[in-house]
Amino acid sequence: MFWEDVAQFLAEDESKFFAHYPQFAPKAFTTADKNLFSQFVALLPSSNGVIQFLNENNMAGFSFKRETFDPLKDFCALWDNAEHEFHEQTLEELRKHLLTKANEYCVLLALETWPVNSDPQRSTVPPEWEYEDPERFRKVVGDFHRLAQEIVKTHQQVVREGKKYLGV
Repeated sequence: MFWEDVAQFLAEDESKFFAHYPQFAPKAFTTADKNLFSQFVALLPSSNGVIQFLNENNMAGFSFKRETFDPLKDFCALWDNAEHEFHEQTLEELRKHLLTKANEYCVLLALETWPVNSDPQRSTVPPEWEYEDPERFRKVVGDFHRLAQEIVKTHQQVVREGKKYLGV
């Protein structure tokens, strides 16, 4: 009966349990990382968003809705600060790497795509480059595809590492 009474006492309130066994208390930074990870996944989900677009689409002269990249642009603009740093080292290194590649991709979007004449809400790597300037076309499309692969791969590493470390 003694141990049942002790267990009952400790189970009544988490603070009692953690007062006696502080090694089992959740670390404050784990909670902060969980909240940040939730924000990350909400902004850049693996499916039905920019990450899926990067994984599945060809930039070789095909147009795309410019708004498709808004979450990636938001990530670049809003996640390069101390408020968006993970405490867990591996997650933070992956976040920084993803931010670097996302910034490179956004710069490429700004410099190497143009609005489509028939629909100003869409942009494209000019398809005429394939014939008029094939070297530039291949380089630009290759850069888009290489960066897209790196972004998707790093994003998936962040998600996997976050789930493993944070238990979500």
